[in-house]
Amino acid sequence: MNKDIIELNKNINIVGLHWISRWRVNNGKKDSYVVPFATTYPINIIYHGKSKFKYGQYGIHLGQQDTLTFLGNKNQKILAKFIDCRKYSPTFKSVLSFYITPSSSRTLIIPPGVAHTFHHLENIFTLNSYTLFLPKIDRLFSKDLTWSPNNDVINLPEDINIDDIEGYEPMTEEASDLVYHRIADIQSEGLNKHAFLHSETRKIRLDNGDNVNLRFREKIASNLKILLPLSTILGVEFRQIPTMQTGEESGIVPLTRKSPMYLVEHGDEDYNFDSYGLHLGQEDHLTF
Repeated sequence: MNKDIIELNKNINIVGLHWISRWRVNNGKKDSYVVPFATTYPINIIYHGKSKFKYGQYGIHLGQQDTLTFLGNKNQKILAKFIDCRKYSPTFKSVLSFYITPSSSRTLIIPPGVAHTFHHLENIFTLNSYTLFLPKIDRLFSKDLTWSPNNDVINLPEDINIDDIEGYEPMTEEASDLVYHRIADIQSEGLNKHAFLHSETRKIRLDNGDNVNLRFREKIASNLKILLPLSTILGVEFRQIPTMQTGEESGIVPLTRKSPMYLVEHGDEDYNFDSYGLHLGQEDHLTF
């Protein structure tokens, strides 16, 4: 672990929340790198648009560990805020905020049960090579289990009083390959048919005193068919990939192919290759 990562982790007071180094190799010019992601699991690209962007509330996953790499102008400062909402965590109700500068050299790990939100994400792309968790077998058949994969995100107001947090129990059993690959299949089959924005989940107290989690989804204003460019070269083609719109300018692009991925970062200055590249044993699938 390099010294920068050690220094960043020194000031984190929430168990399990931490930075890791991301290995990368120079791509021939200053600030240009190839960054491998050695996984066959889905990876989400989250884009936030050009207008001023913040989430406006905390999000908590109970069955997902976020693994976030922030990409964008290295001088931009992203405000990150966290609350440990895990009922049995030694740092339960600990609060933390710090600024992030985008870099492909490091990745932030956010454990399930840790509430998080971000400000100043405009013009930022985030890669999330997440890890999924499921309940233990004894909890899976418990009547008290209210969690499900479709009800994984809980939202809290950004101005919530810490004393009002009751605490949550995140899932603990890491999911198998089959779960990731099935989710990728579902995303590939269904996302382009979506008529609603990404949902928000809130805890609502009923008149009888019971608490329930309700999902709210806004209908997408229009779902226009994308016209893809045509190529005159045999085998060269554009393909539409499934996306989930989350706002007027923001959304999530799941990369669902069961193959390793690598990111090519070209820096902020003028960049061109100055030559052709030819693969004899590789077919490139490029998302720009």
